[in-house]
Amino acid sequence: MGGAFVAVADDATAIYWNPAGLATGDFLSLLLDHSRAGAWDPGRLRALPAAGAGTIAALSTNEVGFAYYRLRVDDAHSLVTHNVAISGAQFVLPGVSFGTSLRYVRAAAGPGRLTLGSAAAGLARGNLPLDALGQHAFDLDAGVLIGGDAVRVGLVARNLRQPRLEAPGGGGIRLDRRIRAGLAVRTVAGLQVSADLDLTRSGPDAAGGSRRGAAAGAERWFGRWFAVRGGARVNLEAEDPRVVGAVGLSIALMSGVYLDGQLTGGRDSPERSWGVAARVGF
Repeated sequence: MGGAFVAVADDATAIYWNPAGLATGDFLSLLLDHSRAGAWDPGRLRALPAAGAGTIAALSTNEVGFAYYRLRVDDAHSLVTHNVAISGAQFVLPGVSFGTSLRYVRAAAGPGRLTLGSAAAGLARGNLPLDALGQHAFDLDAGVLIGGDAVRVGLVARNLRQPRLEAPGGGGIRLDRRIRAGLAVRTVAGLQVSADLDLTRSGPDAAGGSRRGAAAGAERWFGRWFAVRGGARVNLEAEDPRVVGAVGLSIALMSGVYLDGQLTGGRDSPERSWGVAARVGF
């Protein structure tokens, strides 16, 4: 859905997107998800080694969630984070839920942006060209969700403690505090549309500039067994904003058991990605 998910997530994905969503979803949710980002070599008709990746395993109920996720990015700095999250959510008023995620972060930070050449190849093979290893920190995310099935408004604040990771040469990488708002509307025909907007800037990105994203997406289920979704996002801080599009689908193998897939594309190679997931929800 292009990343427009703050007011949508209501299963184990909410541990990452907006922990307040746990209170509104399935009684039990299990998730395994993996995605990779990288460039495509049209001359050889093959994908180049990944420039970034994410993997998450999560288990949640309506009140509590546990997750491990690993994020690897190659922007202005090289950064790998391992996150172990414990989340809690509850309704504080009718139609108003609040949630938090306490995260233990183990990180490896490098001195600068990796190219899509030999450095990225080494990264993909697991030979991390990172000089500051094994750093530890605690961080906190918090979110709120207001509304019901027809209309929901969400707000999430991530990296509230803004931990700083030391990099070689005396520099450092700070995990910027990010505040994001979302709106989701479900129509009579069963179509769900959503929009997200970053209220804070973060960065730098792969081009060395700041980030402040906007995203919009839609999802439509056909019966209980098949869904299609799509969306787009853009960096509002870029001098030459480029729209990144995404498409995805879900197939129910049996009641409560789903396989998901997504493809994301844009003119900037780090924005090109694919992902697969398996979900269970009851």
